Amino acid sequence: MGAMPAVSKLAPSIAGPAKTTSLAASGRPRLVEPRFEFDRVRRAGADTGETYSISSLAREFGCTTRAIRFYEDEGLLSPARQGLNRIFRRRDRARLMLILRGKRLGFSISDIREMLDLYDLGDGQVEQMKLTLRKSRERLTSLERHAEDVALAITELREGCKILDRMLRERGETLP
Repeated sequence: MGAMPAVSKLAPSIAGPAKTTSLAASGRPRLVEPRFEFDRVRRAGADTGETYSISSLAREFGCTTRAIRFYEDEGLLSPARQGLNRIFRRRDRARLMLILRGKRLGFSISDIREMLDLYDLGDGQVEQMKLTLRKSRERLTSLERHAEDVALAITELREGCKILDRMLRERGETLP
């Protein structure tokens, strides 16, 4: 996919950075980035004066403009305004990247807000990284427990299907 449209203070048609995307099952573009890269997010938030429209961010990250407005209403994004238009800076783009990653990993809006709010403490993001690590470990533990529960349920269902299959055959019944 080519460069995404960006909004400039002077010329709304200036193109933004190209981003590797793929199509999700829904046919909508989805950002392809399987790993969390703190350095990349930090660089993505560097203020270069580059700005983005809400629709260009929605296309780039494969989300809806409504979702982006929701994150703004929740206080997670703070775009500038030019009339009725929202003007997102690189910092907003980086925060959106983190918000969407957090949602994909199962964090609540409250958890994401708590992690993002620690960015500007002036401690080199040490407290933010500590909190994110703690919450990530908690989430990982929860997902591992869930995976174990799912594996157990699959095993039980397979065994139940085998038993029912055998019982139906013994009775001469045809199987659905």
